[in-house]
Amino acid sequence: TWRYGLDEKQITHQIRDVISRLPPDEVVLRAQTQAALALRLSIAGRQYENEQADLARAALRELHAVPFSIARADVILGIRGGLQDIVAPSKLLDYDKDILELGIQFHSAYHIGEALAARIIDLIRGGRLLELPSAVREHRDFAEKSAAPVVVYGQAIVAAMLALARGDFRGADEHTAEAARLSSAWGESMAEETIMAQTGWRLYETGEVDGLTEILTDLPQQDVNTLNEPVWFLGAGLIHAEQGDLESASHKLREVALSTSDFRNLPRGPSRIAILAMAAMLLGHP
Repeated sequence: TWRYGLDEKQITHQIRDVISRLPPDEVVLRAQTQAALALRLSIAGRQYENEQADLARAALRELHAVPFSIARADVILGIRGGLQDIVAPSKLLDYDKDILELGIQFHSAYHIGEALAARIIDLIRGGRLLELPSAVREHRDFAEKSAAPVVVYGQAIVAAMLALARGDFRGADEHTAEAARLSSAWGESMAEETIMAQTGWRLYETGEVDGLTEILTDLPQQDVNTLNEPVWFLGAGLIHAEQGDLESASHKLREVALSTSDFRNLPRGPSRIAILAMAAMLLGHP
């Protein structure tokens, strides 16, 4: 994606095309491409809700047939990405461990870096904070030795996340700006969504909601994960409503209603809560 300038829609389309043309007996390559698509669907538009989890489960069913190789590391990485919001963090940590061991065994810096970064996320989500410092050190050491732009970008994001957790918003701002600089040539990618999220968190915690409104409004233009677009628009509308700008809030609400057939085509989830909250604020209820 980054090296050849393909956007997420293009590469997702190409992977789907490969899956559709594979003969039935291509078990390993099918599992590998299903896993690749499951991983991409965390940052690209899905055809239906939980499509990435269905692809990950399909790849998992064929994992026994995949030999110990880089292909196996690819499959497990995709399974972990597709199931990251479905299974417990403890299970994700098992996947992280398998990816890391395969990356070391086959000298794949890419898989080592992905496993080390994923482990940090899964330790936090699992509440295993005592193990976090050593995981962060390992990732930092690897980033310094690797010097690959993607890995260094990941380290900047980790540093920003830790700064936010400490309430060091100035430090978070500096690390986020560094991540933005490192990923400036990547185009429509995970980098944009991550940087937006980090910036949004910082702005919200410091009360700078004007900037956060702009962040939430601009994000869907990056064409990242289209199923989440209504949530970002509604989030911006909520902030407008909190600020007393009912005209802008009403505009956002109407925009989402129009794009989702009066909310009939809106996926179930937190976006529905945002709709109710915004409607209540617009109607003047406490």
